[in-house]
Amino acid sequence: MDALFEQHVAQNPGLTAFAILQAAIRLTEESKNERGLDLFAALLIPPLVFHRKTALALEGRQMTDGLFLRMIAEERELAAGLNERLIDLTPRTFRAIHLGCSTKLFRLVKTDKLEIFPLLRSLPGILHSNQVPQSVTTILAAAKRLGYCFATTELPTVTTLLRARL
Repeated sequence: MDALFEQHVAQNPGLTAFAILQAAIRLTEESKNERGLDLFAALLIPPLVFHRKTALALEGRQMTDGLFLRMIAEERELAAGLNERLIDLTPRTFRAIHLGCSTKLFRLVKTDKLEIFPLLRSLPGILHSNQVPQSVTTILAAAKRLGYCFATTELPTVTTLLRARL
């Protein structure tokens, strides 16, 4: 994934919506449908999965306890530039969330906070085919692992370690 590709996919609201859906599916599976993907966590997904080094670091990791903490400890430079990417991608991410809600991929629910709940149990089959570019497969695999990370690590811990804030 080169810089132009990253810019192209990050501007694709459909791919962004599917990445958010993938993370939400994994999080709700892990939490036994008791909670959804926090809206701020959803905003973190594009700057992480559309960043080649981060996506590749996440893609092959096993979803076991401490995944996020291990990744940050081993790949300390992953937080570099994240907050700038977060700020830059936030308007596009909100467009993708709107698209995901409009097309009934997921729903936004107000509890004590805003959470995204998936309306599908898995991604559409076409996204699992060999017709999908490897870069998209990497992005979706990274998003799945982020969903696991958000389910097993408190969001304040994640944002502190990533130095992320809006």
